[in-house]
Amino acid sequence: MRSFKIDQSWLADLMPEGICVPSNTIISGPAGAGKELISSVIAASWLIGGGSLIHILTNYNRGHAEKLFSSANMSKNEIAGRIVYIDFDPQIKDLKKLSNDELQANLLKTDVFEASLEKAQNMLLQNDLGIMIYMTALNMPLFSKTYGTAVFNKYLEMAKEKRHSLFSFSNNIFADKMHEIENAADNLIYVHGTGVMRLSMKIMRMREVPFIKDEIQTPLSEELISMHLKTIQKMRQTFVPIIRKI
Repeated sequence: MRSFKIDQSWLADLMPEGICVPSNTIISGPAGAGKELISSVIAASWLIGGGSLIHILTNYNRGHAEKLFSSANMSKNEIAGRIVYIDFDPQIKDLKKLSNDELQANLLKTDVFEASLEKAQNMLLQNDLGIMIYMTALNMPLFSKTYGTAVFNKYLEMAKEKRHSLFSFSNNIFADKMHEIENAADNLIYVHGTGVMRLSMKIMRMREVPFIKDEIQTPLSEELISMHLKTIQKMRQTFVPIIRKI
């Protein structure tokens, strides 16, 4: 069995042998819980450990992603050539390259979704650990009346595949569909708010590795949580009305 270790000690204590490779990890919880703050720690640990990352930006932009990574003690210099960002834009036709490490894609179209993953993979440096696909806010594209069902089927397919992946989503938006994806996951972590700007988490299951079942309150700061929630709320208010019309 292969695994990669988590870099942040407060999270690593809950999974002392790390996360199995390959496996699918789901970070789930109610809307507004700040789930991406946990998933960004896992994604940063993957990069620090030597892996490559396809970061699908659904509910925030690259600048915000880099802020989250820096809060997880990861610098941009450490990951040159090992990360490609894919910006979700429901208003473009298909896919375009913005730079050597960034694409823009209409991820409502499943053929474009798959093409963007393939193109991103070809842009990454090869390494022994491999490539992780990392996507947040899976719920957002499901608001599309035309493409929502096909996108959900794509998610479910990815959750069942043997590619290494990391997804986060709100389990109270399209709850039945999200529960189906949760059931397909190898590793499941539940996140929720406790009090004012506090975040708690509990590991529900892990594939082939031991883990601590206790719920913990994370050490993430009020400032970081507040900044993050404001950012994703703004993006949601912008994109959801657009997607509903498609």
